[in-house]
Amino acid sequence: MVATQESINALTGEAVGAGSSADADVATKSQPAVEASPPAPPREHDVGRILSLPVSLAVLLAERSMPVESILEMTVGTILEFDASFDSELLLCVADRPIACGQAVKVGESFGIRLTHVGSVHQRVKALREV
Repeated sequence: MVATQESINALTGEAVGAGSSADADVATKSQPAVEASPPAPPREHDVGRILSLPVSLAVLLAERSMPVESILEMTVGTILEFDASFDSELLLCVADRPIACGQAVKVGESFGIRLTHVGSVHQRVKALREV
């Protein structure tokens, strides 16, 4: 399921203005002023739809800086050394923002991460705003 900005706005109760200011002036002159009621709180199933939106996670092993020249000289078989030890903590990121850290584990024939620290709900929601 691909979410559009309009569907996200509808789920979060945000109104999107669609007319010009001239249209607004005409509307206010022809209709009596009515106080705007506060937006209705999101319904439980609407929140569930937001919570089911997929986001990309990335695991960061290590980082380093290199000159562009060195990057252009890379070939198959090039080994890059990083300052991090092979068993150091990995960062779990959403939108390039770390939300947790952990250790690499083998899951069958796949790679996984066992979380050893998870950021607060506030930190995780803040990271999701960037998605």
